[in-house]
Amino acid sequence: MLLEAAPRQLASDTEPSARATGTHVPALDGWRGIAILMVLCAHGLHTDRFLIFDPGSTGVEFFMILSGYLITTRLLTTYRDETGIAFSGFYLRRAFRILPPAFLYLAVLVVLSAFVPRIRTSRLEIIASLFFWRNYALVPGWFTGHFWSLAVEEHFYLLWPVILHIAGRKRSLQVALSGAAVCAFWRWFGWTHAKAVSFSYVLDHVPYFFRTDTRVDALLIGCAVAIALSRSDWESTLRRCIRPGAAFVVVFILGAMWLAAGPWFSGVKEELVAAVLLTIILLHPATELARVFSWAPLRAVGALSYSLYIWQQLFLTPDDMGWWTRFPASLLLLAAVAAGSYFLIEKPAIAWGARLAARGPAGISA
Repeated sequence: MLLEAAPRQLASDTEPSARATGTHVPALDGWRGIAILMVLCAHGLHTDRFLIFDPGSTGVEFFMILSGYLITTRLLTTYRDETGIAFSGFYLRRAFRILPPAFLYLAVLVVLSAFVPRIRTSRLEIIASLFFWRNYALVPGWFTGHFWSLAVEEHFYLLWPVILHIAGRKRSLQVALSGAAVCAFWRWFGWTHAKAVSFSYVLDHVPYFFRTDTRVDALLIGCAVAIALSRSDWESTLRRCIRPGAAFVVVFILGAMWLAAGPWFSGVKEELVAAVLLTIILLHPATELARVFSWAPLRAVGALSYSLYIWQQLFLTPDDMGWWTRFPASLLLLAAVAAGSYFLIEKPAIAWGARLAARGPAGISA
């Protein structure tokens, strides 16, 4: 994602660094590629049968960390101390970026369910997916199940710009970190104590893994990384503390925690690993790690990541539902459909959104 140039800020202690000025970082495209490959492996290879961790869940965590970083960086590039966040352009860009491929998928799914007996959907799950509350809808359904994460991100897109606007640049870092800590604690509480409290329906019957109030911490940690690196004082401190070699030791320790920690630590360990990796890549773009993430094939997959995520549920099914769900036809069809969705729907829609945002009145376009 190409970010726009940052406006000049008034306060020197909050002046954005190079990481928040809109400079395109190729390694972040590869980051998307790795994240979507983890999701595809989990669904296509059923890795839960032979791995001790879920790469699909980790891939989603990586997506959310990056999303929080990129969204906050974009918001900070439009931030003015006098007026705060420029809302209209941001929401236009988000709507044209997210909605067209998602709505097309749902439309195709409705049509297919009318003609293909094995593809079953309910009216409730379609409506819940259409209005992005699928993560709270108590209804089974594989083909719209992945809309839980889209719902979490949409809720985040609606709320975080307002919070950032109210908190301001100086207080937003504390708000992001505090929000992430509260969310992680709430998830742990729901996991361990749901049935012991009177409102167990809220905590237990709606799975803790999918709800916005128990998953937004990954996005907020990405926000915190963006805010910290947008301030010259924080960036210089992080640069001194996080050297490329020493950082790998931190990642190793966190990785060991990732494998050894119990379910109470679920989510947090992935987020800490991802946050450290992201910070290394942003602060030290010349390292081997950043070059691996910048590998051209990974970047190509990353460009298709959103379309791949939207359409993969139709082809990578838990059960054999037909020839289109069997390897290698499933992957070939998914790649073809995702490429078509990206070039025919996603890219044009993004361009339209950018043009509409640019036409807004002075001072409100993002």
